[in-house]
Amino acid sequence: MNQLVTNSQLAQALGVSRQSIERKSKDWRLQLLPGRGGKVKHYEVPSLPVDIQQRLLQHRLQKLTLSDLEPFLCESGGSASELHKVAEPALGRALAKAKAVKMAEAAKGLNSVPHGQRKKHFIRWLDDFNRGLVDSDLSSQVGPLSKRSLYRWRKVLRERGVAGLVDRRGRHRRNAIEDDIKEFIETCLLGRPGITAAKIHRLMLHKFQGRRLPASGTVRNLVAKMRKDRQAHLSLLHHPSLFKRQYQPSLGRADAGLTEPNQRWEADSTRADLMTADGRRCTLIAVVDVWTRRPVFGVVERGGGDPIAQTFFKAFKQMGIPREVIVDLGKDYQSKQVQALFFDLGIKAPQIPGYSPELKPHAEIVFHLISDLLRTLTGYTGNRLAKRPEVIQTKYTLAELQDLVDKWVRDFESNHVVSTIGCTPRERWEKAIDEGWRPRVAPLDQLFLLLKPAEPRSVAQGRIHFNRGLYTAEELLYLEPSDRVWVRPDPEDAGMIYVFDQGGEFICIATDLDRLNLTPKQIRERKKRWWSIRRLERKASRERVNAVDLDDLERARLDEVVARTKPLDDLPPPNLDLPALKAAAQARQEMLGQAEQDDDYSFDQGGEQVLDPWGQEIDIHHRPVFLRSSERAVWILVRQREGLDNSSSDLAFLEEFKKTPMWRQLGGEQFEEFVQGLRDCVVYDEENS
Repeated sequence: MNQLVTNSQLAQALGVSRQSIERKSKDWRLQLLPGRGGKVKHYEVPSLPVDIQQRLLQHRLQKLTLSDLEPFLCESGGSASELHKVAEPALGRALAKAKAVKMAEAAKGLNSVPHGQRKKHFIRWLDDFNRGLVDSDLSSQVGPLSKRSLYRWRKVLRERGVAGLVDRRGRHRRNAIEDDIKEFIETCLLGRPGITAAKIHRLMLHKFQGRRLPASGTVRNLVAKMRKDRQAHLSLLHHPSLFKRQYQPSLGRADAGLTEPNQRWEADSTRADLMTADGRRCTLIAVVDVWTRRPVFGVVERGGGDPIAQTFFKAFKQMGIPREVIVDLGKDYQSKQVQALFFDLGIKAPQIPGYSPELKPHAEIVFHLISDLLRTLTGYTGNRLAKRPEVIQTKYTLAELQDLVDKWVRDFESNHVVSTIGCTPRERWEKAIDEGWRPRVAPLDQLFLLLKPAEPRSVAQGRIHFNRGLYTAEELLYLEPSDRVWVRPDPEDAGMIYVFDQGGEFICIATDLDRLNLTPKQIRERKKRWWSIRRLERKASRERVNAVDLDDLERARLDEVVARTKPLDDLPPPNLDLPALKAAAQARQEMLGQAEQDDDYSFDQGGEQVLDPWGQEIDIHHRPVFLRSSERAVWILVRQREGLDNSSSDLAFLEEFKKTPMWRQLGGEQFEEFVQGLRDCVVYDEENS
């Protein structure tokens, strides 16, 4: 924007009346801007006459103006208009630079100094100036000087005047980005959160051609600012679960309506941020009593129905049986084994919406609290892949880590005051006991049998087929054939199952002698060993097969058979004529150069191999595939040399080829005689070469 000055300001600077300014301003450019009392005239300084610009600048400078610098202040209208835009401190420093240049020129040009000592005298003067002995105020304003700075200032002063000495470093006025361009940048970022600023800038150059666009650095800074300011909105668009977890307001209390322990439990599983001695990250299963905040942890190799049931069995031993358990919709918690455990104990497991961690917040909180322990242990991996160390040392086995976690739980229950309940979990549990509350407790041996779900089976010939095993018992012989029973496997011994009738009454224990005293884990390990042996056998068999090359063996056998087998007699001469194809066959023979119609015809007939002039074998009896015209010409000439007839099409081609530049480059008639064996070589002159 141009520098503007009002009528009153201009009249005050020139020392004339406003009416005089009105008469002189007919050709000056002006703008009518809102002001006091309505529209006010603002004149553009560059449109003013040069003398008026100088006087206006002199009035502005007043105390700063130096008489010896007047030739450099407003040497041109452009320089004067630049000075009008400069702030007072920057303009004062520019004038100080100009004064220092003038003083240096005067000191260097003293006639009293001998010619050979002027350089030393100038250096001595510069040293005195920097120490404040020449002009302390000026030296403090411009700072320490060097010869290079003085020479550079003098050059700028002569070329551009004082305006060139203005220090323009620092923050410059920025041009505002147009709204539609800024909206396009934001749309690109919202639509593609991973897009780079450079890619957005290239798209802008294509979309807004011919318009003034921000630089790539400006776009990069704007995109970074938008990513930070619109982080929540980006999460809402592309990571709704993350947005829900981080930004959803927390309203109410998750333990509202609870009055005693074991009214509601929460359970969840997660991968632990710790690598065990086997080089794998284990899984943490947490069960939390909402009323007391007492947690129970299970440290297992991987999730599943068995580990979850074992963790609940551990919680039953410590806290009793709850009335309700909140679990998510994961396949492990919705498995038949876990749901059957809840059903047999009369535990409610209400369905909750998927991806709703806020409905079991206490389970999420204990995972956050247990991370305080994991961070201090060897093998901690971090909760982000980007922050994971390159080398991770391992130390603890699953059993050792389980022992440490149980000790941490005991410390948490006894010493950690939960702010939302105002006491430790142990204090709240003991308070409920003192007030007369008693937990529901079942015998452990009975709870142990519930870890495996009951499944229906049929009895056939006094035996029950279950899990690929054959279980027998004497009591089964007295059942009717095809009776339906319920069987429940033993959680630790794979060779035992418990048999119940349709009414749930216990009948007997059936055993499989091949599996007796084996745990399910041992069964799985035995199955793995069986497959390992099978894989080794397969590998050995493949090595044996690869050692015998059946392809070469069959090829050698067939070659031997063909060598000792007498070939069949040739067919008799043709005795069947095809009139419809006779003309076509004659035309083909003419085209391919087979002159005689009664020649023996066979696709695999071997022709006589002769040598061309370069010693290469060439089949003159069968027409090859020609890649170049010269090959066809040589083939025709060699056939002529051997006394064979060529077709009329080949002879016509040869005559046309002799008229081409290629024929002349090959040597012309000398080349023809050379191919036919009449010359030993072809002599190329400069024209042919």
